[in-house]
Amino acid sequence: MISNYPLNVDKVKFAAKGREREILLHFGATEKEVSGRHCECRGRGGRGCGGKDRFRFDEQKGFIICNQCFNQGNGDIISAVEWFLDCSFSEAVNQIGEYLNVSHSQPVKRKPTNSKKPGPVSEQIAILETDQAKLDKWAETKPPVTGDAVLRAGAVLCNWPRRAPKEKQFECIGFLAYRAGSEPAGIILYRLDGENFPAIENGPGERKTHLLRGSLDGWVISGDLEESQTVIKVEGVPDLLAFAPHVPDGYVVVTNTHGAKSAAKNCPLDPFNRKKVIIIGDADESGVSGANALAREVSPYANEVKVIFPDGEIAESGGKDVRDIMNENLQAGNSLQDTVNRILEKAEQQEPFQAVEDEPAWKPTNKTSEVVDDVPKWKPFPTDKLPEEAAKLVREAASSLRCDESLIAIPVLAALAGAIGRSRCLVAKSGWVAYPILWLALVADSGSLKTPAMKIALAPLRKASRESIGLGEQLLSEYNEKLEEYEKKIRISKKSKKEDAIDLLPEKPEKPILSRQIVSDTTIEALIPILRDNPRGVLLDRDELSSWLGSFDRYASGKGTDASNWISMYSAEPFTVDRKKDNQMIHVPAAAVSVIGGIQPGILRQHLNGSNSQNGLSARLMMVSPPKSVKRWSDSEVSSDTASKYAELITRLLSLKMQESLDGYEPISLELSPEAKSAYEEYYNEHNTLAILESGELISAFSKIEELPLRLSVILHCSHFAKTTTIGNGVMRDAISLSEWFRNEAIRVRSLISKDVDEDKLEKLANWIAAKGKPISARDVQNGCRWLKTIDETEADLEKLVKDGLGRWEVKKPGPKGGKPKRLFCPTKKSGST
Repeated sequence: MISNYPLNVDKVKFAAKGREREILLHFGATEKEVSGRHCECRGRGGRGCGGKDRFRFDEQKGFIICNQCFNQGNGDIISAVEWFLDCSFSEAVNQIGEYLNVSHSQPVKRKPTNSKKPGPVSEQIAILETDQAKLDKWAETKPPVTGDAVLRAGAVLCNWPRRAPKEKQFECIGFLAYRAGSEPAGIILYRLDGENFPAIENGPGERKTHLLRGSLDGWVISGDLEESQTVIKVEGVPDLLAFAPHVPDGYVVVTNTHGAKSAAKNCPLDPFNRKKVIIIGDADESGVSGANALAREVSPYANEVKVIFPDGEIAESGGKDVRDIMNENLQAGNSLQDTVNRILEKAEQQEPFQAVEDEPAWKPTNKTSEVVDDVPKWKPFPTDKLPEEAAKLVREAASSLRCDESLIAIPVLAALAGAIGRSRCLVAKSGWVAYPILWLALVADSGSLKTPAMKIALAPLRKASRESIGLGEQLLSEYNEKLEEYEKKIRISKKSKKEDAIDLLPEKPEKPILSRQIVSDTTIEALIPILRDNPRGVLLDRDELSSWLGSFDRYASGKGTDASNWISMYSAEPFTVDRKKDNQMIHVPAAAVSVIGGIQPGILRQHLNGSNSQNGLSARLMMVSPPKSVKRWSDSEVSSDTASKYAELITRLLSLKMQESLDGYEPISLELSPEAKSAYEEYYNEHNTLAILESGELISAFSKIEELPLRLSVILHCSHFAKTTTIGNGVMRDAISLSEWFRNEAIRVRSLISKDVDEDKLEKLANWIAAKGKPISARDVQNGCRWLKTIDETEADLEKLVKDGLGRWEVKKPGPKGGKPKRLFCPTKKSGST
């Protein structure tokens, strides 16, 4: 029987990983359906589309795939069971959980192969069998935590470090932290005996917890986020374990692994989306600043945010936390349940959190004013430079979503570029041809309305793509029937004794060319035949660009060819692929792909610091980080007239014809009027004068923005449906205005990334010095911190720590034997350290 207690979705997904085939068979799938071969898409309760050869199970990825019902993004095991059983998502989670023995009364039962790898950092620990007595023993060191609460949280017993001799290993208890999906992003350890971890030479000092190397900051979750209405954020795993067993149904308790200040900056905000949120901070300065910082980040996405602290004075450091209050009240004769109820009543009476002002997305947190001054200010998107139909949609959609206009305008530009494709090009001068191909990225945290904005802007193009796919499937089905009939007649004619039997045969049917406007698969293998059949090109439409960028990070490990092929698609260049699986060579005379998608700031930072900055891929990506605002209800909507006229614009652009040639289909060439050419020359010279002043990856970005007015002018010219093939001065001026806006964003976004990197570097340095716990010379710092290459760089970073109040300089006088005075850096104790 299924328990009424809601199961944790991530735990169920985690337990199911690698057992998808077994699970599907258990819930009624046939052997044929899980064989990996294409078969009928039947489903349950009318959910299947009925296609005879559309359905397939990919055992390697654990997905069910149907060309019409599913793709690799939504056909995971929970969705598959939901589909097979014709039940709700929550019922599917519980059904799978019961089958795998995942419940609130015992930890997740995992296959032995999976239990060895609870996460990407698991090679550092040796997993042990669950032992309730040991869980109870650890819980006693964290009163009022109980062993049962530890068990419910899915804790793992382990030895760390795994490769150390037995006598040097610590017996630990670990808690899994998640960011997205079913794989843990990190593991935080506590010693089973309750003692602190000792200091590590040239590493962290003595500490209560240890984060496994490579762990990302993520959420430890107690409860079912899917079914919850209220999310309570507390400080630390022990607080979560003490508090969670006493919250009402519909509540879930979370904490992050890297501390209060990190949660606002580094953690995904998905758990708080459309929820009531209660943030309970520790009663010290660090706890207050961390709680308020998280509240500011969460406010735009949550239905309501309230911030509370334990009663009493706010200490400079070491203030009371949730467990302190629960233990004090317990000693005073109040039950733990009463204490939790009182805390929740206090939250109920608290006024909702209000941010002082709307802040730009992804603002650096350095205390020095120079950091902010180095970052260009946000400039409003020049919506008036867009075609009238598009501009009106941008304004109405932004008003409806209560978001910045750029969040709509960027995917609108992508839709226009995708609709025109390679049907038109601009010959700037002999040998210089510009195509209306754009690579665009919305840089914003999860829950920042990227998806609904793209849905509105791309709706007409997505509709056209669905219709093309439907027509293509129909044509392909008819072709297969004709081909089968043709082959049947061939076999009959070969058996016939009539001499003219072969001459009477019908012609072999031609395989239809399938039209596409949008693709989501980023692999070259999947793209190459589509681009061969669609000479005007396609739009890569990805809600998240992280997997696309991530596929090129292994540049030195055989991914260089993929990166170079993608770069050729930015300029509609030819390329050839030899497919090994069918020994087929496919040549694309001109491959054109525009790109649109979203990416989170932290993920973008990783990719820009990797091979993508070296291979030129990121330089071609126009990145935009719109300011975010507090969510407010709006009655305004996009009018049907506006949506209709915008859809007509996209349809007309899709109908632009190409010209036939001996090599296939070629674009119709446009040219610049003398006035437009003069305007571009002025921009070109001024832009490259500015480029000389830049350095690093920004120089590469400037080299691509140089051509941006030419590409944008083709889009604007075609959208105005001018009958001439000459681009006028007005269109070029508008294209230049848009390009200058993108240039400002290129500097701004990369400056923000740079400041974030600098902040992390300084934090790393401060932690290293703090672990030493004594004054230290700049030379000793450089010797110990290998990322600091020179003594000048070391002293400059130490000076920044002094300005941030994290240390001071002292001069040590010579001893009795004489010598020179020594200048030492003395770390300042961090407030709120525990």
